[in-house]
Amino acid sequence: MKKSLPLCLLSSALLAAPAGLSAQIFIDDFSSADPLANYANGTGNRMAYSHNAAEERLDGSVPSEGSHTSAAAWSTSLGSFEDFPSYSFAIDFLTAEMAGNPNNNNIAIGFSTVASDWYGTFVGIEATLRHEASNQGSHFLRIRGEGGAGARHGQFTGSGISLQADTWYTLMMTVSATATPNVYDVVAGVYTAGLSPVLVAGSLVSDSINMASGGTALNPSDTLYAGFASTLNDNPSGLFGVTSVDNFIVIPEPRTYALLFGLAAVGLACLRRRR
Repeated sequence: MKKSLPLCLLSSALLAAPAGLSAQIFIDDFSSADPLANYANGTGNRMAYSHNAAEERLDGSVPSEGSHTSAAAWSTSLGSFEDFPSYSFAIDFLTAEMAGNPNNNNIAIGFSTVASDWYGTFVGIEATLRHEASNQGSHFLRIRGEGGAGARHGQFTGSGISLQADTWYTLMMTVSATATPNVYDVVAGVYTAGLSPVLVAGSLVSDSINMASGGTALNPSDTLYAGFASTLNDNPSGLFGVTSVDNFIVIPEPRTYALLFGLAAVGLACLRRRR
């Protein structure tokens, strides 16, 4: 399926961008011949993404019951919070069967201070769409800081998100440094993917995360690497989780482009497929 290029977003952003800022905008629509060249893909015991050249996206694969797709981490530096006070992240994802989904993290975006496997130990902030039977058997969006060796900072949880099978959605997160050292404001949400994105009810969450409280601190000077991860679970009831991902975007200082969450209704619409 052919995708429209992000012309509206790029034209508005690049025209308004201060010198040097436009070079930091990262948009990957996975249309290149080797789109995984800059990613750590299939590391550890995780399954790897494969490139679907016809649809210009990344697909997960499940060769055996209970296996999962891997994480993929962007191996190019974003800069740091000393360079830009805030960053926005977005990725499209295609759902498999969602009802009765076993416990797992369906899709996640965020950043780390190292370019490595998402499931390893890292220091950074992530937004994760997760399903847990213990949480009313529903999906919820979680934002939290990782401080290495399992340390977590300022976890906040939303719940009761209803998603449809075989449907494209967009996960977005904005992280902003505050005047308090090592404290970051985070907001995240799930949107319907299309020309008129709509926030999925119950999915908008926000919190201030203290990345100096336990574990390894996230300092303003730390180099950041953006990443995403998804899970596709196979069990006797069928496939659960996320089958494909597309349109991975990272934009520094989103306020320059009025992108905080107005992005969903303005520029990001330019990235959508003509379905």
